[in-house]
Amino acid sequence: MRKKNIYDDRGKNKEEFSIVSESAIRDYLAFCPDKVRELACPRSRTRERDQLLADSNGTHIVKTTDDGLKGLVAKVRLAPLGEAAGLEGISQKKPRVLIALDHITDPHNLGAIVRSAAFYHTPWVIVAKDRQVLMTDASVAISQGGFSRTNLIVVTNLVRFLKSLKELGYWIVGADGLDPKAHTKKPDLDHVVLLMGNESKGISPAVKKQCDLFMKFGPSSPGLDSLNVSVATGIALQTFLPPETS
Repeated sequence: MRKKNIYDDRGKNKEEFSIVSESAIRDYLAFCPDKVRELACPRSRTRERDQLLADSNGTHIVKTTDDGLKGLVAKVRLAPLGEAAGLEGISQKKPRVLIALDHITDPHNLGAIVRSAAFYHTPWVIVAKDRQVLMTDASVAISQGGFSRTNLIVVTNLVRFLKSLKELGYWIVGADGLDPKAHTKKPDLDHVVLLMGNESKGISPAVKKQCDLFMKFGPSSPGLDSLNVSVATGIALQTFLPPETS
């Protein structure tokens, strides 16, 4: 019997998602109404729905009514950017901080990271194509509207893409709490890529060679040698890009 590939359900080919969180729906309508295809609601909430659509200029959005629903439900079409489009966007915008993920496999972690990226106005999250969770129902739901303000860039070769970012002037900062030489204070760098590793294995050896330096995020704790990757990403963003200055 063929063993099930644990990555079969990553949602690589799925592009339409049902959003039930009302705060997330408002984010999509506010920041990217072009990605919203349909907005459904029970009959008792049609006036509220129509006002939301009017405020967002979502004239293209299909309105449907279903009294079996408990609240608003939006159908949103999302798709990651390819390598070329992602690199072009970064080179044009040149944001101070990028996030790169080296084989994150838990959709809850990806969703939480995207949510943090949106909160800190860091709209570019770079991931490898293989052995990496992408957009799934779980990651989109956990992001709570984060994908409305964040571009997921899927690259074939993460090492090659990091080299391209170096050519654009970015420093690669790897998160490694186990490295005794890892920095604990923020270095004075203008443009950085925060590189976060796999939940159990950390940053892979080939990708690690691209790092210009390593940092440890968060305090030391006896008996615990690392933080959850999504929590560590949030601390890393706070370190390099505080909300009041982002």
